[in-house]
Amino acid sequence: MYANKFNILSYFIFSLLVFYLFMVFILMNDSFVMYDSFTQFKNSFLFKVIFLSLLLIIITLMLSFYKLSRFSLGLNMQKNLSVLFSEEERSKRVSIFDDISEQYNKEYFDLRFDEEYKRAIRDELNISLLVIDVNEFKAYNELYGKKEADYCLRKVANCLNKQCSRPADMVFRIEADIFYFLLPNTKHARLIGQKCKDAVDSLALSHDNSVLSNIVRVSFGFASISAKNINDMDFLINKSLESLALNKISKNLKKIK
Repeated sequence: MYANKFNILSYFIFSLLVFYLFMVFILMNDSFVMYDSFTQFKNSFLFKVIFLSLLLIIITLMLSFYKLSRFSLGLNMQKNLSVLFSEEERSKRVSIFDDISEQYNKEYFDLRFDEEYKRAIRDELNISLLVIDVNEFKAYNELYGKKEADYCLRKVANCLNKQCSRPADMVFRIEADIFYFLLPNTKHARLIGQKCKDAVDSLALSHDNSVLSNIVRVSFGFASISAKNINDMDFLINKSLESLALNKISKNLKKIK
């Protein structure tokens, strides 16, 4: 729209300017003056008014042209910046999100875990970590195929994410069937883990290739720590993984009995 106005105005000003210069050339050159009446009109006050008015109109139009060109340039810059920011946002999203689960990825976990752990040390807070494993997911993948397996992961991940009660609570997909649930300033990680487990059970996703159950279920491990030393970050992860392993062993023993 503005581009069309810009082009029309530029053509009009150019034509008017050419006409004005042509008139100046004729008036300044007496050889073009063929009639005495025209010579008299040229020397009249009315002609001077018309001539100056035309000059004023041209100057006004040129100023309008300048303002419109600046405005058009501003719009183009704004559009280019919008495209640039949009591409930057898409790039940022790709870099921190897992495509399949639509949750945060491991790289972003490493970044946020470092930030939240340092914050916990600074503010003398507890920090907890849940490690959640989708039970017998390999068997699910073998029976239903990759497409259905990805859909299953997405459903489970979305269900886990709904258990985030605070903005700082975050779910990350770490491996194929492993999720981390980061819980800053939290002591009751076991209760949240049980809440996640019950929520996934309520989905009742069929799993006909499972030895332990006929629906998709999860196991979880957890650990909480009062953050004191930055070197204890790995300790929190390892304790959560140990808790998960003990939980799965306990389930298998109960099934055997």
